[in-house]
Amino acid sequence: MKLVVIDQSPPTHVVANQNTCFTFEKSMNFSVVSAEIDRLFGFEPLSLDDLANVWTKNRADLLIGALHPDAKTLTIIGDGVALDPHCSSVIRNAAKLLGVHCARRILLHGLLPDIWQTELRDMRGRIPSILYHGTTDAYLDHILAEGLRTDRPSNWENAGKDHVYMTATPQTAAFHARRTSDRCGGSPIVLACRKPWRLQADWDVENQLTLNPNVPSRDSMLLAKGAGLFASPSSVSRTAILEVLEPQLSVPVFNWTCRKRAGFIQRTLSWIQR
Repeated sequence: MKLVVIDQSPPTHVVANQNTCFTFEKSMNFSVVSAEIDRLFGFEPLSLDDLANVWTKNRADLLIGALHPDAKTLTIIGDGVALDPHCSSVIRNAAKLLGVHCARRILLHGLLPDIWQTELRDMRGRIPSILYHGTTDAYLDHILAEGLRTDRPSNWENAGKDHVYMTATPQTAAFHARRTSDRCGGSPIVLACRKPWRLQADWDVENQLTLNPNVPSRDSMLLAKGAGLFASPSSVSRTAILEVLEPQLSVPVFNWTCRKRAGFIQRTLSWIQR
């Protein structure tokens, strides 16, 4: 990854892809910034607000973020399909290049923010061996008895059919768990699952990234890996469900209440049977 700088002031913002990391300071003449973004990434934001509020959706395949040099923290700007710090190689490489110690991500549940940080050591740049599924405890008894089945009716009209949807990061799964809970009742829960052998791109990735004319790549799995959003075309067995967690807004995962945790034998079987 190549670093591109057009001013020596401490940078406040970053735009990056697999090959290039561009930084700039927010008080710079934005027409100069926009021209450089166009040269490097192929689009021209009208202003910093336009970059943060419009192009984070139009180009969610990019890292678009705010830098806090004193705290050595990167805040990823974007919604549900923005790059995931846990498995995006773009974020990992940019963090190393910029000397960032952690990446902060924010997702809104109504007016309430869910804020979490991913330390540099946890930025793997690959699909993790444990993935997460958000749902409601109204379905928990059936899930623990039968696993996550692809032949069950979907909770969503336009998505979720014939697949089990999973995320690389538990807080992203919690976002979907809260939406499901609001729609279907019960309390939100997050299931930690052994990664299935076969994965496809998530429905949101396909529709908001792969089919987006502003995004150059048509590689669905590459885009899914960046966003940390996946779909299993096969059911997830009950053996593969390793933990049942109760998510809390802006609370580290290790402080979430764990309702159920698999023992050694089940964890071993989950590797063999996946």
